[in-house]
Amino acid sequence: MIASNNIARTISLPVIDNHAAGQDEIPMTPNEIAAALTGRPYLSFSQVSTFQACPLKWYFTYVLKAPPESVHAGMLLGSVIHAAIQAHTESQLVEQPVALDGMMEIAYLTWDREAAKAPVQYSSGDTAESLAATARQMLETWLESPDSRVQGQIVSVEDLIYAPVAADLPDLAIKMDRMHLEEDLTGKSLIITDYKTARSMWKVNTAQEHAEQLMLYGFACTDIAEQLEARLKLQFVILTKAKTPKVEAIEITPSVPRMHRSIQVVRQVFHAMQNLIVYPVPSQMNCCTCPHQRRCDRWSPENGFE
Repeated sequence: MIASNNIARTISLPVIDNHAAGQDEIPMTPNEIAAALTGRPYLSFSQVSTFQACPLKWYFTYVLKAPPESVHAGMLLGSVIHAAIQAHTESQLVEQPVALDGMMEIAYLTWDREAAKAPVQYSSGDTAESLAATARQMLETWLESPDSRVQGQIVSVEDLIYAPVAADLPDLAIKMDRMHLEEDLTGKSLIITDYKTARSMWKVNTAQEHAEQLMLYGFACTDIAEQLEARLKLQFVILTKAKTPKVEAIEITPSVPRMHRSIQVVRQVFHAMQNLIVYPVPSQMNCCTCPHQRRCDRWSPENGFE
């Protein structure tokens, strides 16, 4: 095991001991194991993808619950755009859509709240003012896009669902950006949408590489689609951070084999989590936006954290 002794001592995964009552030991349920690891009786795709990208970052974030040493401005921009779009989508439920100025107000509030948690790390040439201007351009483009207006019935906006995906896994916590129901001459469709902000527009291959998230969401919502007698549709809606922002929806075809494969990936990741197999994965993509860079530099598998 790569984890140091210091790490191994941090987590205890006991079983319920009923020997005194003459009973056999009762193993912990997957939800109880997850709670022993992270304090959360479930898994989320964010946990899984964080572990896949860098197990040590997962450990810092979810096990140690270490406060961020910094927050990257580019990540923060994505957060404020998501918050503003969420508010706009929710406002359509009451048929009182939030306008651009209202969305910007939410963006500023979100920025201030997140920036208060740790110093903001800016890329070269970026400032709070320049990123606010970028956010406004992105939201203007969003409002002009047909993808901003839901055709049909909104079923869910950022609602949290705890879905049992397998008997040997914790419940999967799913927070879909948007789920809505459309109907046309061919029947009803339950459409699950996940928003992504990106520097440039995704190619179809890029969307396919990220499809594991939507496959898991689709698997968790299969019963809902059946109850509504609707076919399941999955899509990413990409909003670029370029000087001239663009919005584009990319559909991901639901696939039962890929859904099962995604569950198997989660199973392997959860097994590694239980064994505290953690180590850094240095890369430009991982490290430049990581909130634990200095903490990571102090870590070693032999000495833990000194």
